[in-house]
Amino acid sequence: LLGHRDRVLSVAFSPDGLKLATGSSDTTIIVWQVDNAKRLFQINARPYSVGSVVWSPDGQQLVSTSGDKTIKFWDGSNGNQIQTDSKPCTDGHTGWIDSLAISSDGTFIATASEDKTVRLWSTETHQQIEHALKHTDEVYCVAISPNGTLLASGGRHREVYLWSI
Repeated sequence: LLGHRDRVLSVAFSPDGLKLATGSSDTTIIVWQVDNAKRLFQINARPYSVGSVVWSPDGQQLVSTSGDKTIKFWDGSNGNQIQTDSKPCTDGHTGWIDSLAISSDGTFIATASEDKTVRLWSTETHQQIEHALKHTDEVYCVAISPNGTLLASGGRHREVYLWSI
């Protein structure tokens, strides 16, 4: 699948497996149709690289992180940014967000950042849930257990943290 002009930083299959979203340093997300490798649409997430992209469990939305320390929500059928009355997940991280994960029920996301924290966010209100989970060094990856009760995170410190959430 050729189309990005710079490094591809993230790939994610839609829940039904029919689409693939790719995020890149070229500041774009491209959504592809898997069975014929056709580009369905491109999202310009400028001005920063797209570090991570995931699909909501129902396949209706894409969620992405960018170098501007924000989490953005996109319509999974056409790539339009989803606007809300509240500020979109911006009051929290002070460093680059390297990874994100979404709960299996789609109610919250977790983000891992170079600011040494993991944060949880409501997908409905886009507000931070609870307090930041602190590491001793930069955090590069995060995953949520299928039942939504555990979170795993890891990073520069060579340790994996397991959190009850």
